[in-house]
Amino acid sequence: MNPCGTCNACCTVFPIAELGKPSRSPCRHLKDGGHGVGCLIYAARPAPCRSYRCGWLAEGWDLDLRPDLCGVLLTHSPSKAGATLTAIELRPGIIRGAWDLWVEKARSEPIAIYFVAEAPVLLGRDAKTYPIDNL
Repeated sequence: MNPCGTCNACCTVFPIAELGKPSRSPCRHLKDGGHGVGCLIYAARPAPCRSYRCGWLAEGWDLDLRPDLCGVLLTHSPSKAGATLTAIELRPGIIRGAWDLWVEKARSEPIAIYFVAEAPVLLGRDAKTYPIDNL
């Protein structure tokens, strides 16, 4: 398992109802007024924060896939169709900029990839994209 290091992407991207935190907004409990690394309430953080593990953290992926470095927060999880990789853009356009890499990944592994950007789509194993309305 990888350490978070200087990454705080999950503390910014996800809404946390227990903290009144909206999505795409730094958590007020991040050190340095919401812009630092580390949680001021780590020992007492709510369940969603305790249970979430991004793909880089949980899967032990290479350093270049750490969310703050690659610009994409990846979550690898089981699904009815097999494994699912959800990709959430941290920097606008980063997914589109690496589209060929994502297409190759979808073709070579038995996974579905969800892209959460301006217009979420599913990249299928056939390398075609399908709109997603409920993500």
